[in-house]
Amino acid sequence: MQRASKFQLLGVLALALVLVMAAPVLANDMKGTILSIDPDNHVFDLVNDDGNVSNFQVALVHQVFIDDVEQTLSDLTPGDQVTVTYEIQNEVLMATLIRCTRD
Repeated sequence: MQRASKFQLLGVLALALVLVMAAPVLANDMKGTILSIDPDNHVFDLVNDDGNVSNFQVALVHQVFIDDVEQTLSDLTPGDQVTVTYEIQNEVLMATLIRCTRD
């Protein structure tokens, strides 16, 4: 009976480990103004309302929306107000979604 309990416990622990490792990466949002952008290298700098500048790399799979219409990274320009959804991968801010509203 003890042997079966040990195997059951081991199975439960293995399942818990798989679930933890398969959990999605939590995404963050940041609002600000595009300071500079380099679409060819898939990077841009964003300054927030406090004046802090963040450097973003654009993920291979990403989306850009300008006024709710899907666009490309090269359609964004310095001065655009955006909300960036991103993940932190190896201490790099990796943008997955960029939403811009122009007046």
